[in-house]
Amino acid sequence: MAPTPLTKRLLDICSKNRCAFPDCYKLLSDYGTKTITGERCHIKGEKPGSARYDPTQTDKERDSFENLIMMCEEHHKIIDARPDIYTVEVLMEIKRKHEESLDVSPSFILDAFGTIKDELADIRGLISKRDRDE
Repeated sequence: MAPTPLTKRLLDICSKNRCAFPDCYKLLSDYGTKTITGERCHIKGEKPGSARYDPTQTDKERDSFENLIMMCEEHHKIIDARPDIYTVEVLMEIKRKHEESLDVSPSFILDAFGTIKDELADIRGLISKRDRDE
């Protein structure tokens, strides 16, 4: 499984195009070349044998917004090389602090996307009904 398009978009928005690692100000994309340089990092590891892997986690939980954090390549390697230092709790706190510095909270963004999804579902229902009636 992989993160959903909505999860990826939320991560992009909440990263503010900056690595979440404390005091790192590296950009996660290069506007000039339109290249994404940042990496989606799993807080609890992606697969068995990876740093901080939790076998009780479902695939959906593993690729959820709550279990992912955006970092530059360098810091992604560092956190995975030292899971004894960069524990799940430490990474959750890093993520929380990074997102806390947003002007708009991630929960507000999620609510807004939920509303949009509901509205699209209503529109699709109306279109489907119209098509059946024709």
